Amino acid sequence: MQIFVNKEVKQNTKDYWFGMGIPIIVGWGCSFFAVFILTTTYDGPVSGMGFIEYFFTTIWVAGHLVLWPVIAWWLKLRANESGNLPYKKGAVLSLKLYAIWIVFFILPASLEEIF
Repeated sequence: MQIFVNKEVKQNTKDYWFGMGIPIIVGWGCSFFAVFILTTTYDGPVSGMGFIEYFFTTIWVAGHLVLWPVIAWWLKLRANESGNLPYKKGAVLSLKLYAIWIVFFILPASLEEIF
């Protein structure tokens, strides 16, 4: 049994999910990869960290805070140029999810650390 009867609808749905999923997967994938490397290779205090540990710590933070919105924005611009509306809508949803992530998780945690 086919889920999609029309090939155009199937392609639009695929483009939508790729536009939304690729930025999230790349951003969080880089973050999780960096955390995996840090937890398996380094076991000392922060003052004893070398260049490699600082590099992976930067990737850990930058993966979900920088890469995710930059890739989503780039995909949105690319979809505007090609006129692919489902791809653009997926990238815009990814940016909205990023805003929710910042407002409900990162901002409260940052404020808790400050105060």
